This record gives sequence, C-alpha cells and structure tokens, in this order.
Amino acid sequence: MSGLYAPLFFGNKMWPDSIKNDFASQLHRFLATLTDIRWRMEGITKLYIPKEGLDISTEQAAKDKELVQRLESAMVHWCRQLKDVSHSQDASIVDENNGPLEEIEFWKARSQDLLGISQQLDQPSIKQITQILRLAKSSYLPQFLKLAEQLQSNTKRADNNLTFLLALKDPCHELADAKPNEIPKMLPRIISLIRVIWVNSEFYNRPEMLTALFRKVNT
Repeated sequence: MSGLYAPLFFGNKMWPDSIKNDFASQLHRFLATLTDIRWRMEGITKLYIPKEGLDISTEQAAKDKELVQRLESAMVHWCRQLKDVSHSQDASIVDENNGPLEEIEFWKARSQDLLGISQQLDQPSIKQITQILRLAKSSYLPQFLKLAEQLQSNTKRADNNLTFLLALKDPCHELADAKPNEIPKMLPRIISLIRVIWVNSEFYNRPEMLTALFRKVNT
C-alpha cells in the first residue's frame, strides 16, 4: 500500500483538489492504523510516516493548509502511540502472576521497543515533518515534542531496570529447576541480589517495585 498504491494516489493530478484532499486524508488514516496494527502484533511500535510533501521545501509545504492538516493527523497518531507506550511503563507490576524471568523479558522487550521508537524519531523524514509543522505554527507540535522528550526518560529507565534485573536471571533459572529441598539455600543469594538492586538502581528502588519483585520470586 505505502510503496505502490499510495504514491499513485498522492501523485494523481487529475482529481479535483477537494476530492483529492479528502481521499488523501482518509488514506493516511488507514495506512497509519494498518501500520500500527501490523507491527503491534510483533510487540513493536511503528510510526507511520507520510511521504506526501517531503519532495518539496519545508517553507512551501508549510504554506499548503490541506497538506499541513494531513501531517497534523499523522502527528496526532504518533502522540497517541507515544502515550500508549508511556502508560504501559509499569504494566509488569500489575500482573503478579508472572515470575522474575518474565519481568526480565518485559523490560528487555520494552527497552528494545523504546530504542526502536527513538531511532524512528531521528529519521530525516520525521524531522522534516516536524519542521514543516513548526513553520506552520501547528498547535499539535508542543505535545509531540513533550512526549518525545518523555520517551528518552522512559528509555533510560527501561535500560536501567534491565541492567539490574539481569543479575537475577541465572539464579532464578536455577531456582525454577531446583527441587523443593534445594530452594532454601538458594534464597539468601537471591535476596542479596534484590538488595543490591534496591540500593543501586535509579528507578527500581521504590517500595512498590521491590514488593512486586519479591512476590514474583515467590511465584
């Protein structure tokens, strides 16, 4: 759709402007939703980047009100995706049925997803769209920039959590494979490692985080 059909539709010069603008808006919404759903099934947050208007100067694009509105719609969708990622920050705490190994996998997947989003935000096409909307004085730009900045903080937190939790990976694998009579002698080491996380972690040192981690070990 984005590689073949969309360029044909957006490049069509035969339609009246009113029909073309309405069709282009609907097509962008469809492609944004399709892109989001397709990659979400793999646990990846993928931003749909419109290619329309990227072949002209930012000054010229900023003067096209219809184009600006379509780019704003894409940015609104980006904001919604960034909010969803931000709100899932402590999702692992809620599910106490998972063990510490699942906790590690959660932060590993989250760290990779956040890194992927950061790399997408650094793409020239997104920076160009951002500049177009800045020149057009779009009211949606400040919220997007705020969410992008918050993403950097969330990425730092996920990386920090994963770094410390990885210390529990091997002991918890051993605990999962241990016989009941072998478990008591393993617990002091795990408790000691959790204490190290509590003392040194920048984000995992809150009481509710440590309480949830102990419950997961118990699971």
